[in-house]
Amino acid sequence: IGAAKRVFAEQGYSNASISQIIGEAGIARGTFYLYFDSKRTVFDSILSEALEGLTARITVIQVGENLSSPRAQVTRNLERVLTFLFEDRDLSQLLLNPGLTPDLESAQQLDAFYERVTQLIAASLVHGIRMGLVRDCDTDLVAAALLGAIRGATRRLLRTDEVPDAARVADELLSFSWRGVAVEEAWG
Repeated sequence: IGAAKRVFAEQGYSNASISQIIGEAGIARGTFYLYFDSKRTVFDSILSEALEGLTARITVIQVGENLSSPRAQVTRNLERVLTFLFEDRDLSQLLLNPGLTPDLESAQQLDAFYERVTQLIAASLVHGIRMGLVRDCDTDLVAAALLGAIRGATRRLLRTDEVPDAARVADELLSFSWRGVAVEEAWG
């Protein structure tokens, strides 16, 4: 998977070949086919792994005494997501640069991935509304806007060789979006 991410990030999906992937991985062609049927199944695995990695870094916000403030919990969630993206530059390049997946089928798979992420954010917003922490809003539209902000900022930050400070970026992104979704009095 790591070798495939590197090859896809460098070559783009359409230009990448199984030969390049197995060469990068240092494995035999037969070994590749023990795990994957095609280049497409490797790509599917990368997207599945990315979604699992992102969701594993997000915890449900809880309110109560002796708990961190909701803002601090959201900040930590975003920090973990950003750290995941900043540490796996090959994955991030693949996810954030549509030109790397120019064929229709892989572009559709990437769109489906982002739709799942948008649905996760929308569900979090619905949860926040129920808790009184998020104002009533069009959760699908706001989720798409929030994801767009994260994607845009991450893409820009990954153009350099520096590893961005995830805590600083999370704080800046949350400060930017806060007034758009939060019921200020409820967040403390």
